[in-house]
Amino acid sequence: MLIPRRFVFILAGLVSLSMASSAIAEVPLTDRQVLKRNMKHAKRSGRKAGTNATGSQGLIDASGLKWFIDTNITFSTTSSASGAMSEASYTHAVAATTVSGATVASTLNDAFDGYNSVCLSLDNTVANCATGNANFVIYNKNGPATTECPGATTDRQIVFPTMTTGSLEISRKVYVPDTDSFARWLNSVKNTGATPATVTLVMANNLGSDSNTKLVTSSNGDAVADVTDTWVTSFQNFSGAPPPPGSTSSDVRLGHVLQGPGAPVPLGGINFVDGDDNPYWGYTVTIPPGETASFLNFAVGQPSNAASATKAQELASLPPAARQCLTPAELSTIKNFALGGLYFTVTPCRAFDSRNASPFAAGSQTAVPLVGQCGIPSGASAVSLNVTVTEATDQGNLRLFANGDPLPSASTLNYIAGQNRANNAVVSLSPAGAAAVKVTQASGTVHVVLDVTGYFTNSLPLPVMDSKRAAHP
Repeated sequence: MLIPRRFVFILAGLVSLSMASSAIAEVPLTDRQVLKRNMKHAKRSGRKAGTNATGSQGLIDASGLKWFIDTNITFSTTSSASGAMSEASYTHAVAATTVSGATVASTLNDAFDGYNSVCLSLDNTVANCATGNANFVIYNKNGPATTECPGATTDRQIVFPTMTTGSLEISRKVYVPDTDSFARWLNSVKNTGATPATVTLVMANNLGSDSNTKLVTSSNGDAVADVTDTWVTSFQNFSGAPPPPGSTSSDVRLGHVLQGPGAPVPLGGINFVDGDDNPYWGYTVTIPPGETASFLNFAVGQPSNAASATKAQELASLPPAARQCLTPAELSTIKNFALGGLYFTVTPCRAFDSRNASPFAAGSQTAVPLVGQCGIPSGASAVSLNVTVTEATDQGNLRLFANGDPLPSASTLNYIAGQNRANNAVVSLSPAGAAAVKVTQASGTVHVVLDVTGYFTNSLPLPVMDSKRAAHP
């Protein structure tokens, strides 16, 4: 029997819809939301849903917000390009705020439809980059990523391959801590040419708030984003019936950290307004031959607009938790945050080893003087260390920070009983030149070893030759 063609088309559509619904039914809620979003992207671009899926790497932060990071993207795209965030959704219900100031339990989701794609503007204008626009080179289709920076159960930083365009090498790292609540992008450009290169990097975004995007506040205290702001917050505007308990929003409340106060290379342009879910911003820098310029951006997801503003303001000051898993060499290249000094390397040197005295007890906090050790001069504001634990009698973590400062929430190193484990860290020092070591462990003891690889200064450092002589007795 011959079936009319129109019925064949209808049947094929029903089969496709059934298969898509089955796929959605077989995955958890947060993954289901991502699959739906990928299907939306597929419909827009004309490609097949489920092919080269975005958000293939998921990392959950300390608040339970799961960030879906695009890796190994093989198709041309802007919002879902390599290293962009395809989505962020809570893994559990949170106390989401309403328009009346009350809260409701809600599993907030749909933070992004694509966030923090990076592209090179060839004419050095800060404009929204788009696939097919010859003025932009989008960082994309660079192969699979690797991971680094171990957390409690998995690596926390995704390392993307280098993309070469002309004499420029562009690379990206995306970090999500399991001891704090944010995501961080490190975007680096190296000039391999023989002459200075003026470069403009643009960060392109597609927010899940769509046409209901609303700016809430900024570092300048208003709801207007401009190049002097260090951060802004946004969300999907409240909708639904008024009280009780008041209209709400199902999307994550967002903070966007753009730069630090007094940045050596501030924002060159920004477009972020109500009703537009495609904000973008960018930076223009001249890079000498053989040198690298890097830019940090942070995203914050919280249940309330007030909480996202508080966290964004904290990150704009670049506290120790925000610098975790950044090497001293990487920190020295960052242009949109003022790191307050110069970095000097020393020959790796053991500054402290508790095995020469006694182990640290569970719950203890110990001041460890570092200035004067291994060539670290007075005036050093921070040190780069390799931190090692050994002979632990129970599982736990270490937190290293400037002696006298409040205890940070982020751990420097996690470990289990009997494990030898190491991690690199940049640790601030007190005015007297000491770091504090806090041992969070239920019982028993652990030995700690600190090997210094370099230091930062806030003032003029000792002459380089002097510091090297001190490091090489």
